[in-house]
Amino acid sequence: MSWPAEARQTGALFPRSSSVAPIAVTFGPDYDARRGLQWRELLRLEERAVVSERSPDWARRNLGRIVSCLPASEADLDDLLDQLRVTPVSAHPEQVTGN
Repeated sequence: MSWPAEARQTGALFPRSSSVAPIAVTFGPDYDARRGLQWRELLRLEERAVVSERSPDWARRNLGRIVSCLPASEADLDDLLDQLRVTPVSAHPEQVTGN
């Protein structure tokens, strides 16, 4: 297979040494638990918020859809829910993993 000139030129910029170690990316020990919890909340498998006496009527009617529509997670989601006068449920990853 013959590579186009542009591909050969670009490839020449990178070392061909086999001694280059792959970069290990770590997102922390509780990454899987945090992402799993967020998906369960988005899919409404875990309760993330409850209405209270201070919640407006529209929030009471639409609580099941509110969490999955907000572009936030963890503490940021708590702040948004509080602004909407919906009570966040304490379901943070550190409680799930025991950290």
